[in-house]
Amino acid sequence: MMITLLLLSIMQADTLHLTLDQAIDYALLNNPEIEQLSLTYEKSETQVGQARAAFYPSVTANGGYAYITNIPVIELDSVPISFGQSENYSLSLSAQQVLFAWGTIYNAYRITDISKDIAELTLLRRKQELKYEVADAFYGLLVLDLCQVIGKRRGESFLFGVCQAVLRIE
Repeated sequence: MMITLLLLSIMQADTLHLTLDQAIDYALLNNPEIEQLSLTYEKSETQVGQARAAFYPSVTANGGYAYITNIPVIELDSVPISFGQSENYSLSLSAQQVLFAWGTIYNAYRITDISKDIAELTLLRRKQELKYEVADAFYGLLVLDLCQVIGKRRGESFLFGVCQAVLRIE
């Protein structure tokens, strides 16, 4: 019903003539619900990628630098021996891989994959519903247009009949 009013207002205001395919394309591009469902689907695709990342190893790297000004020095047989250096660097690299998690990682992945499928089907269902609504409104407007043409013709026919009756009376 709302789409019918939208199409009526567009046709009356701008005299916009669309084919059925153009009307469907316009509705699909400008429907906020379709846009929101598309974003939900894209978000669910990203979540599948995040869940898949749990299957891969985790690599961590750390680095550090320290400068020490007062280094302790001792003398052993009149030979100075320092405990350390003034410039110190440290670097560490670690890798972790989950070998067995009792299926929790796989189940989390499957759940996000199923959620993505649900989001995709919801988007497709709403697109189909919108196409049906637009087609229904489009054909309803065509019927209204034909009714208007028939009404004009009947009005003209009625006026013609009245004129003929007036001429016969005279």
